[in-house]
This record gives sequence, structure tokens and C-alpha cells, in this order.
Amino acid sequence: MTNHPPVALVEKGEALNTAQQFTYYLKSTLAVNCNFSVEIQTRIRLISAAFGRLPGHVFHDRNLTISTKTAVYTVRSAFPFSRV
Repeated sequence: MTNHPPVALVEKGEALNTAQQFTYYLKSTLAVNCNFSVEIQTRIRLISAAFGRLPGHVFHDRNLTISTKTAVYTVRSAFPFSRV
């Protein structure tokens, strides 16, 4: 892979700033070097946060059975890295 010098983009006589990464369609992140590590870390963080909020919703829902609540607790205990 070759490293090309950055292209200077000009609009209405003014040079546009260059971004190292930016967020686009459906909150996906694209980096200049096409490295997806930022994208993967962002998705893991969002899933972890959602998973951390799940037990609170599940345990207070009276329509769910004890076996469902137990299954959520078991899975939640297997992945203690996510926050509650």
C-alpha cells in the first residue's frame, strides 16, 4: 500500500479541513487509513452499554417468567465486563 500525499480540496476558494476520521450513515465511523478498529470499538461500547441496561428492565418486568429472568442473569454473569 502506498502513502499518497493528502489532496487539498477547495470549495469557493477556501481549503477544506482534513479529518482523520468521521461519522457517517447510521453512526458508522470511517478513518483516513480505512482502519475499522474505531468502528469496532464504538460498536462494542454501544452494545456493552445496552447489555448493561438490560437486567434492570428484565427484572422489573412482571410479564417475564422466572426462567427468562434467570437466563438473563446467567448470561449477564458470564459477561461481567459490561456496566450496569
